[in-house]
Amino acid sequence: MLTIAMIPARMGSQRLKHKNLQPLDGVPLITRAIRKCKASGVFGEIWVNSEHPRFGEIAAEEGVSFHRRPDELGNNQATSEQFIREFLEKHSCDYIFQVHSIAPLLTAEQTRDFVRFTMDGGYDGCLSVTLEQIECAMGGKPVK
Repeated sequence: MLTIAMIPARMGSQRLKHKNLQPLDGVPLITRAIRKCKASGVFGEIWVNSEHPRFGEIAAEEGVSFHRRPDELGNNQATSEQFIREFLEKHSCDYIFQVHSIAPLLTAEQTRDFVRFTMDGGYDGCLSVTLEQIECAMGGKPVK
């Protein structure tokens, strides 16, 4: 049974330029996602899915595969359903899990547990959510 981790990455982030390349403690977010997938130990293949060749270089450096999606699926109008469909037309698998680089606090263990939950439950699709209580401040004062 082939289980794929697919990490989507666009170069053209709108709110934060090149967000997938932004470092967290010196490590780019895309690299953290790749390493998390590898450390989870539950994926037969790990793919970075992007329209930009820079992500292919990073995938090669980290020892994972790269899928170059068409440029028109790398803009902010393209939906995840569109680029996942295009990916699946070229790569067959039993399960595909989309793992986002912009969720760096998600651990390898949580990723592993989610994959096992989905597969053991025989689900066709699952969406993970984590309840996180955060604090907000504006102008040095708590937001109420």
